[in-house]
Parts: sequence; C-alpha cells; structure tokens
Amino acid sequence: MEHKVRKLFDWQENNTDSSQPEVMKEKSKMSLPVLIESLFVCADPNLQATTESFLQQIKNLRVTFESKLNFIKKDYQLVFITHTGDDIETKSNLERAGKAGFPIVLIAENLSQDIMKQAISLKVHDVLSMTEFEQEAFNTIKKVSDELFSQAELAPIISVINGKAGSGASFITNCMAQIIAEDATVAVVDGDLQFGTLADSMGFTPEYYLDQALQDVDELDSTAIKSMMCHRDNLSLLPVKSFSQINELSDIDHGQLSQLIYKIRSDYSYLITDLSRGLEAFSFNILDVSDAIFIVVQQNIVSIREAKALVKQLIERLGIPKAKISILLNRYSSKYSSISDKDVAEATGIDAVYAIENDHQFANSCTDLAKTVRELSSSKVIEQNLRNAIAQATPVEFMEKDSSGSFWSFLKRDK
Repeated sequence: MEHKVRKLFDWQENNTDSSQPEVMKEKSKMSLPVLIESLFVCADPNLQATTESFLQQIKNLRVTFESKLNFIKKDYQLVFITHTGDDIETKSNLERAGKAGFPIVLIAENLSQDIMKQAISLKVHDVLSMTEFEQEAFNTIKKVSDELFSQAELAPIISVINGKAGSGASFITNCMAQIIAEDATVAVVDGDLQFGTLADSMGFTPEYYLDQALQDVDELDSTAIKSMMCHRDNLSLLPVKSFSQINELSDIDHGQLSQLIYKIRSDYSYLITDLSRGLEAFSFNILDVSDAIFIVVQQNIVSIREAKALVKQLIERLGIPKAKISILLNRYSSKYSSISDKDVAEATGIDAVYAIENDHQFANSCTDLAKTVRELSSSKVIEQNLRNAIAQATPVEFMEKDSSGSFWSFLKRDK
C-alpha cells in the first residue's frame, strides 16, 4: 500500500493544475500591506485615463479621481495632485489638500518657483515626473502604506482553506475560534459564499451579514461594524448568506473587502477567515495579507493531490511565502489509512503538517448541536492537536495560567 501511495503522489508532480481554474490570473507583484484610500486630482482626462490603468494594478489601493479639488469629501491617506500647466489651479489644489493634512504627491514636469516653494512649505511627500510616473509611483505609495502599517495595531489573520471541497475547513475554523477566544478577542469572517454554515454551527441567529457590511464599510467605523456582528463572550462572527456568490455578492468590490478586513483587524486580537470554497477571486486579497494559512486535507490520495495543486497556486501564482502555509490532516487515523503526516509533507512540499484526530460523529456533534469543543467529552485530543498547530504555525502564543503548568491559555493581546 505504501508503495502505491508514493507512486500516486509522484504522478501528481506533473498534474498539479487539475483542480484550479485556468482563468486565474497571476498575482501582481504590486501589493500594499494595508488599504490606502487615495485621491487623484487631474484636469487632463487623457493623463487621468493612463494613470488610472496603472494604479488599478496595485492591490489594496483605492483611488477616487477628481478634475479639481473643490472640497474634501472623506478621509484619505494620500492625495495625488497633477500639475498640467495651470499654476493657479495647482496652488489652489495644494492649499486645500495641505489644510486637510493629507500626505501629498505632486506630479509634474516643470514647476514654477512659487509652486516649488509652496510644495516645500506644505512638506509634500514626493514630487514625481509625469514621464516616469509608473516607474516611481509604486515605491512612493508603498512608503506611505508601510508607515501606516507600522503605526497600526492590526490583528493577525489566520486563514483556513479546504484543499478539497468537504475536507472540514468550516469545522476547523469553528474549533480554532472557540479555543483562541477563551482568552482573546476573536473575529471570524465566514467566506463560504455558497453555503455559509458557520452561523448555524456556532449557534447564532444573524441579523447582519457580510454583504451588508461591505455596503456600509465606507460609512461605518470599526466599532460600528463590530457592534453589528454576532457575539458570544470573546467571539464575534460576521456571517454570510447562503448562495451569496450568485446573489448579493455576485460582483464584489475588492477594495471594499480590503477596507472591511482592515477595520475588523483594528478592533480584535485575532481574525480567522473561513475560505471553505478554496481558491477564488474573493479570497485573493485575504490570503495576500494572512499571517498563517491552514490547508485542510483528509487522509486520502485525491484530497492530498488537490492540496498539492493548491499549494502550487498559492506559492507560484499568488506569491504566498511557503513559511506561511501549513497542512491540517483532518480526521486523522493511523488505524484506517497508511498515509502519514510525513507522506503528506513529501507530497505537498509543505513541512508543517499537523494531524487532527477526530471523526464524523464528533464533527456532527459540534456543527449540528452547535456545541463548543469544551462541551464534548471526546474533545481533549482534537483540542490538543489544534492548540499545537496554532502555537507552532500562527502568531498566537501560549502561556501557563498558573505556576503548576496544569493547563494552558492563549496570551491575550490588549485591545
């Protein structure tokens, strides 16, 4: 049996794309660590069209275009002002942006002494050449984003994704959230846009859903969004409606999604995302900023083949560092399968493989009865398995609650 397993794993070396859509585009290398809301002021429609095409390629950058800066409608992290030859208009735009206190990037070829003096007095963040805008702009924008990221206290993101449909990502997400929430605030976002079962399995009756949060994200701050989520003690859930991918969320604004994730991260200790449906456009931006990614597989050859294909996509197409990826071998049993964690590591190329010992009966008790892990008598092993995986593969830290070392808790991040 072992020889057969290894042979089938070896066959997968040349068949790693079988489960992934051919239309998935390669990830752009231009990605920001946090969402940047920017305003681009330009009176030249041709120049605006050219720069818009370029700026749309930068992940986590949202751009509002205006031909003239009459008044500031919202808070921005960056304002681009283009000088197209009208000194009076440029000086007026600079003055308004300067009074609002936003970082300014001035785009110009030739500047008069008056505009240069004004730019210096306003401490303009940078001056870029129109002809070399595409070569220079990303580095300038990223500096602003990096500064915001270094100043912000954002919750680490733990993403749980199925290597193959039905492997148990939602169940694992539920259990992880319960365990971490014992001593830290945890937000869970249900990213299963087809079935969205977390509300039921966690015993919540939602009144507010992911699609509504995306619609409201421009108007609501992080505290308001938090208040509308489902709550139990330290655990909060932002649920999703079933079949949202063909109804409410058939056309997602990914800028709004990034903004929502950013706001949730600012108000919790940890954020866990359930990406049960696997790799899709909805999950790209979330995976891009995740601190740890767990791929859930089961102890069979087909599941592991699919997981290997997913690993290839994450690393080669999305540029996810291999060190962020771990494999959870769900429903592990040494009695009924000869596939070991070492076999899975060899097949997928991921060294961090964690066996999670549970069965359908235990999973059904958690999901159907909305029971917490601690409420089930058979939970001790799976809880230990998950705690070990979390401690080894995520930013969550463990500490002993008392000097006896009799039990563990999670180190709580102050929020």
